[in-house]
Amino acid sequence: MNKLLKVLGGIFLAILIVIAVAAAIIIPKGLALDKDAVSYIEANIPLVVEKWNSEELKKRAAPELLAQPGVEQLPKLFSWLSSLGKLEKLEKPIGQVGTGVFPGSQFNGTWGDYVVNAKFEAGSAQIKVVLRRSGETWQIMGFHVNSQALFPQGASPSINTDAAR
Repeated sequence: MNKLLKVLGGIFLAILIVIAVAAAIIIPKGLALDKDAVSYIEANIPLVVEKWNSEELKKRAAPELLAQPGVEQLPKLFSWLSSLGKLEKLEKPIGQVGTGVFPGSQFNGTWGDYVVNAKFEAGSAQIKVVLRRSGETWQIMGFHVNSQALFPQGASPSINTDAAR
């Protein structure tokens, strides 16, 4: 009995050591990817929404986004979004980075799922950005803008430019 407890204790200790080593490797890498994704969003989303130029989004778009039906309607969508006016403030993106299959999609790899609160001339907006890691950089796989300032009398139609879902 005493020998069995020593063996089980040794196995438990080995498992704890493996978990600690894995955490020591995975957590810093995840934090670095998160910091990199946030920096990417902070540097690139203002370029997309500054003049509401759909070509700026396309330059940064992942193949999944560009393959979506209706992508040819992006200029029309961005023309409508331009009614928000100039970007006044972009808050820090809030979200997470993950590796594996992006929830609700077929994408498998490193991804980031973030929400950015923004203030425009016409009002506030929430921008949802889904990123995918491609080599050493990020690409935009999903881009949604939600703002009550876009809809008179509280109407809120759904517009989907998200290849990740």
